Amino acid sequence: VETADGISLQLFVNSAREKVLHFSKSVNPCCEKDIAKVIEIARKELWETKNKELTAINQINTDKNSKANSSASLKKDFKFFANNIFGSILALLELGLYSFVSMESSLLEDIDKKCEK
Repeated sequence: VETADGISLQLFVNSAREKVLHFSKSVNPCCEKDIAKVIEIARKELWETKNKELTAINQINTDKNSKANSSASLKKDFKFFANNIFGSILALLELGLYSFVSMESSLLEDIDKKCEK
């Protein structure tokens, strides 16, 4: 068994030379605008789908409890996609396209998990 009592910490740790780099915003922000436009279209479609499904739930001939459960489930799914997915994408785009790309796989995993249920 060896101990590290006699070892000088300076042999193993060097002080890092840190500096902050500032990068200018992308000269060609069209890609971010295109993604934001697609997200807005998808949000509108999500609202339309929610309203159409709520109307369908209210028109079916089932008991009130089933309708309430279906409506609650639909509202929960709507909030997930509207806030967690679309909201996250728009927030990440404000940070830059790199931020969005780095989180893309995580967002896709969240969607896949939701769709498996």
